[in-house]
Amino acid sequence: MRITIPDALAEAIQALLPEKPLEELVIFQLTRFASVNPTERIIVVRKEDRQALEKVLQNGSVSSAGELLAAVVKRDKITIGGIAIEYTGAQLREITKRARKNRVTPEAMLRDIAKETSKLMLDEV
Repeated sequence: MRITIPDALAEAIQALLPEKPLEELVIFQLTRFASVNPTERIIVVRKEDRQALEKVLQNGSVSSAGELLAAVVKRDKITIGGIAIEYTGAQLREITKRARKNRVTPEAMLRDIAKETSKLMLDEV
């Protein structure tokens, strides 16, 4: 099957990797999006932005929307008396691990941590 694409589009695609044949580039791009419904909104995260997200989320490498969402969800906080305490993904994984070990939910584990922290702080006052 052959299709015709506008010259301006062909030039823009070719400019991305001038050393590769245009047909190869078009096939590569189309293959990447073959499973995406044309009516779905696509968010492109360029290399610099992806690297910045990975640094902020402390998640190593993010290669899919699912991984990005999981990293964002893992970066959470707990609020005690109007004061928000942020937890990193690594801290939340550790809390989850300890909660499983103690056969409680992560939420229950966080509540216990908050109670113990509150006791320590009140004992020092």
